[in-house]
Amino acid sequence: MKKSVLYFVITACSFVITSCGSANISDQKDGLSYETVIKAKSVENEYSFIRQNCNDCKVKSQSLSENNGKPFDVITVEKTDGTTLKYYFDIKSFYGKFY
Repeated sequence: MKKSVLYFVITACSFVITSCGSANISDQKDGLSYETVIKAKSVENEYSFIRQNCNDCKVKSQSLSENNGKPFDVITVEKTDGTTLKYYFDIKSFYGKFY
């Protein structure tokens, strides 16, 4: 009886842990498109995100873009293998507030 209860508890805990882990991964925003945009609080916040997610990347350009009437920063980076990525940041929380 104790073995079956222990087995049930271990199985239930494993299921809960696995389910929570997968939900977090699929819900994460990677910033690689308008659909998975990162909400930035500042330009410094954007560059911090890039350093954390693409450590050896070099920034090639930064541009202002608009999608569905909202402002976005698009930062193009180059990876060490020569491929490029574009990171999309929602900047509506601070865009135009400093002028």
